[in-house]
Amino acid sequence: MVKYLYVEIAEALRDDIQKGGYGIHQKLPSETDLANQFSTTRLTIRKAIDLLVKQHVVVRDRNRGTYVLATQSKISSGSSGLVGFTEAAKQFQLDVSTRVLDLRRTIVYPDYVASKLDLAPQEPVWQIERLRMADGEAMTHEQIYLKQKILPELTAHEAQGSLYRLIEQTIPIGYANQELEAVVLEKGLSDLLETSPGQPAFLAHTVRIQWTVIQFFMITRIIVLINTRSITSCNVNIKRRVLNESNCLVGSNPSWIRW
Repeated sequence: MVKYLYVEIAEALRDDIQKGGYGIHQKLPSETDLANQFSTTRLTIRKAIDLLVKQHVVVRDRNRGTYVLATQSKISSGSSGLVGFTEAAKQFQLDVSTRVLDLRRTIVYPDYVASKLDLAPQEPVWQIERLRMADGEAMTHEQIYLKQKILPELTAHEAQGSLYRLIEQTIPIGYANQELEAVVLEKGLSDLLETSPGQPAFLAHTVRIQWTVIQFFMITRIIVLINTRSITSCNVNIKRRVLNESNCLVGSNPSWIRW
């Protein structure tokens, strides 16, 4: 059986990735550079990359290039390679519960949400505020903006569970673009998390992305208490600032980190 050249190139690139030639989230060379490397055309390289995308080996960002995805053999997580609070807590045999503080369909949201999610004018989103508990202890405060077209209908009862599970009935989640900050809680958020002002915490700015092409569909801002039960583990670019309730809805997502 004849093996097409683009298939051979895709296999060679996949072997390089599996052997560590390209690291997780590393950008692949351009189509032109790969064409020169394999002495072929850019069209053949494009077909090889298309095959790797379908195999969930790489992901395309039309504005930045092609990046290597984490393999499920390296990261213990959900069905698509990401782990949510519910899944992570259960791995630690913790009893998970959620209090939905706010759930609304809205066309009014900060400019950065419209820009990051590439929303059309007045495109509706779900605005969700949740308090997540483990064994009855408040662990995280979440502020979420989710494209309504991903979940056309969403009840408060559904919002108490894993949003990952609901979303993956519609689209496969690829990975998350995330920045993590070390912060100090001020009154308001500290009250919600049932702790005193001045306590240390993590603030995670996250954008969830679907497979195949870079398409942002959900922004999550999570306050995670730093204590012996925190279930956050990643390599992070740490910054420190004072966080209060009024400024917890703004931020950016420049780095490639998993939470």
